[in-house]
Amino acid sequence: MIKRFSSLSTTSSAMQLETIPMPKAFFFLGTASMLGAFLVLILSMLDLGVFSYWISPPVAIITLLYQGGVFVLAHRKRKKYLPSYYSTVVLTAYIISAGWLTAFIATSVMIAKGKPAVEAVRSQGLVATVSSQWAQWFFALCEFLMVGGMGVRGHLLAMRDGEPESWRRQEVEEKSPEPVLGETEWPGSPGFGQAMESQPPLPIDIELSNDSRHTPQY
Repeated sequence: MIKRFSSLSTTSSAMQLETIPMPKAFFFLGTASMLGAFLVLILSMLDLGVFSYWISPPVAIITLLYQGGVFVLAHRKRKKYLPSYYSTVVLTAYIISAGWLTAFIATSVMIAKGKPAVEAVRSQGLVATVSSQWAQWFFALCEFLMVGGMGVRGHLLAMRDGEPESWRRQEVEEKSPEPVLGETEWPGSPGFGQAMESQPPLPIDIELSNDSRHTPQY
């Protein structure tokens, strides 16, 4: 009974993942990136962004907006012949990852300055610590890897198979049934002529009467 329940739960979870309108890498990395960006934003408020030369807070906000926009865009089905913006999502991931790399380097520079940098921040009445400084450094590195991983993974998928089928599935256009003469269309209606043209020609037998077969005699 327990094995059957576990198999059913595994099957249901797999079906839920298949219904996600985006590649699985986008879903997992995007979710983790949103959590990491939120933590970086909270930690950077302890020193007002000084430990990263004021780079981490705006990059964290941009990341939250980007990941939220990706989730919203992915769940909106697109119509045929309209762009999917998949390449835009991949390119933006590369750009944001470059911002996180810059924040990581800036935080590393502040860490290299040692405790005097932390004491200078604390002297201004802020509650920043060495631990919060190292936490920002760690999460900035994680964000660079996660957001950059989204871009690399999306790029590889596009190079191998083209645009993934799971990304923004197209709307299925429902075809209207063809009108049937005598059931839905009547003489004078807009579709009456099309219904008449779709009907096969009916054989017409004309029987001539005996009078019409002979020419009149004068």
